[in-house]
Amino acid sequence: MASGQGMMEQMAEQLLPMAEPVLQQLFEKFNKPVEDGGLLEDGDYGVGFSIMPMKKGEEWTFIYLIVVYTYDDETGRMYISKKKPVTELANQQENE
Repeated sequence: MASGQGMMEQMAEQLLPMAEPVLQQLFEKFNKPVEDGGLLEDGDYGVGFSIMPMKKGEEWTFIYLIVVYTYDDETGRMYISKKKPVTELANQQENE
């Protein structure tokens, strides 16, 4: 288990710097109010990136999402209020 975790950390260290410019563009595009072309509605805090693993039979696949975080005053916690697949957002940009 420990060697598997070390391999995952090493892979993340190598891949994340390559993904950072793309993620920065996505955050700049979507981390603003809806009326300005972003994803934030009243009460939303900001956007983030998530990789959601899914298993179909014996195969693993991954869904890449832009998530919108909202702050709940009552609990003092952040939660995900919306999820949008990156592919869906990219298709919207191409159509615009």
